[in-house]
This record gives sequence, C-alpha cells and structure tokens, in this order.
Amino acid sequence: MMATEQLLALMKQSVEDWNAWRYQYPDFKPNLSQASLQGLVFRSGNLREVNLDRAQLCGADLIEADFRYATLTDANLSSAHLYRADFAHSQLQGANLLSADLSATNFNSANLTGANLSHADLSGADLTQAILVEANLNQAELRGATFKGANL
Repeated sequence: MMATEQLLALMKQSVEDWNAWRYQYPDFKPNLSQASLQGLVFRSGNLREVNLDRAQLCGADLIEADFRYATLTDANLSSAHLYRADFAHSQLQGANLLSADLSATNFNSANLTGANLSHADLSGADLTQAILVEANLNQAELRGATFKGANL
C-alpha cells in the first residue's frame, strides 16, 4: 500500500480525498504512529482502525471524525476539537486529552486507562462501558455525560 509519508500527504491534501481512498481500500489499516498532525483540520475524517499511537494531534480540528477501533495510546490530543467524534472501541491508554472539546463524543467501550481528561469538555459524551481506570478527570465538564457500566 502507501508509505507513511504518502499517507500523511494524502491526509493533508483533503479529508474528501482521504475518505475516498479509505472507501476504496477498506481492509487497509494505516499506521500513523508518532505522526505530527498538530492543528490538522480533518472534520468527518475516516480514521477507523488507524494506528495513531504517540501521534501529535494537539489543537487539531477533528469534529465528527470516526476513530472507531483506532489505537491512540499515548497520543497527544490536548486542546483538540473533537465534538461528536466517535471513539467507540478505541484504545486511548495514556492519551493526553487536556482541555479537549469532547462534547457529545462517543467513547462507548473505549479504553481510557490512565488518560488525561482534565479540563476537557465531556458534556453529553457517551462513556458507556468505557474503561477509565486511573484516568484524570480533574475539573472536566461532565454535565449530561453517560457512564453506564463504565469502569472507574
């Protein structure tokens, strides 16, 4: 398939081109671990099953992005805009989500063990069955968030 540099270039080209490419190759699982994507504008991007371990996504605009089954272990998503993003079944162990906009975001069955969610806006978020062991929720906005069956 494509090398990491080509994948990153396609991402930065346009979200429409990236999504079309993902649709064309649905079984390919891109590895973008340690990618530098600070400030990326990627609204409604298909990042399903993508490896973003240790990626730098601080300040990125990822509103309504699809991260289902993605791995984001130790990724930096601080101050990212993730309104209505879908992280169902994603791996976010040790991820930094400090001051991120996570309102109305789906974390159903996501693993957020040791994640930093301090000062994040989780209002209206769905954390049903999420694993939040040792997660930092200090001063996070939790109004309307659902924690049914979550492991705290």
